[in-house]
Amino acid sequence: MVIFAHGAPGSALNAPFYASFFERVADNYSDLKVVLIHRNLISQTGGKNKDYQGIPNLEVVVAEGAIWPPLRVEIDFTDGVEVRMDQEEWYDKLVQGG
Repeated sequence: MVIFAHGAPGSALNAPFYASFFERVADNYSDLKVVLIHRNLISQTGGKNKDYQGIPNLEVVVAEGAIWPPLRVEIDFTDGVEVRMDQEEWYDKLVQGG
């Protein structure tokens, strides 16, 4: 399952949503890999967090906010679930034909 969100889980304003979401992922969707992708405007850093908040099937991918290019995410389900992200080079390669 892939979910796109604008608000970060670390924000107090978003806590009511994410508390119930994390509980649901752990209790009801433990047999699925869940990938949450959100934009981060708080610290402007991006990255991947596996086993987020101790939930083994939850991976959180953070897009850096307010930069170019936007985040490109590829999810490969061939052998398990592999999440690849690129927020630096993909656009230049696309424009240059690479």
